[in-house]
Amino acid sequence: MSHGITALRILLGCVLGSVCVAGPVVINEFMASNSGVVKDPQGQYDDWIEFYNPTETALDVGGMYLTDDLGGRDEDYDVLKHNASRVVSGSSASYQAILSLANADLRIPENYQLIQEVLDVPGLIDYLIMNYYVGNWDWAHQNW
Repeated sequence: MSHGITALRILLGCVLGSVCVAGPVVINEFMASNSGVVKDPQGQYDDWIEFYNPTETALDVGGMYLTDDLGGRDEDYDVLKHNASRVVSGSSASYQAILSLANADLRIPENYQLIQEVLDVPGLIDYLIMNYYVGNWDWAHQNW
C-alpha cells in the first residue's frame, strides 16, 4: 500500500469514525509521500503529522498511537482524489450514494436518520469547525 493511501485511510478514519480524536487533541495536518515539498531542519523530506491542542492545558499523549489498520481489506476502501471522477482505488459508488443522501431534504427526519447511519455527523461538524477555527484555507476546495 502506498504512503498516500495509508495517510488517506488515517484521515478517513478521523472524519468518518472519529478515531483521530483523543481528548481535545486532533490531527491538524499531515504530509505523506513528502518527496520534495517540506524540508526538515536536517535537510530531509520526511513524512510528518501535526497535532493540534485547542486547549490551554498541556496534554499527556503517552500511550497514544496512530495506525493505518482500520480493519478490513484494501478492497473494502474507496480512494478518491479531489472529486468523484478521480478514483485512485475502488469506485465512487459509495461517495455518490452518500452525496445523494446529503442532497436529500435533511429537514425530513427520515432523511436525516438515513445519513446518520453512514456518516458520523458530530465528527464531521467537529472537523469543519476545527478547520474554520484554525484558518485552514487550503482544504475547503479539496476535502468534500
